[in-house]
Amino acid sequence: MTSLDSPPRWDVTHWPLRVEEYLRKTQNPLHSAMLKNYYRHLLLELADHGDQILLTEPSVDEPACRAASTAPSPC
Repeated sequence: MTSLDSPPRWDVTHWPLRVEEYLRKTQNPLHSAMLKNYYRHLLLELADHGDQILLTEPSVDEPACRAASTAPSPC
């Protein structure tokens, strides 16, 4: 296998830097809050602290997850 065959290096700094860039440009407070939440989630995952993502402090009392899909529901 040559170096031409090897996959490119995965740079974990790419995503946080892009989120920071979008945060600087965002004017909408809702979008800014969403980006900050995503940024925190991303950094916790990259730091291998995934167990802290759903702590009670930044969550509502009864969280509800909503997902959309075109696939049939298994339930």
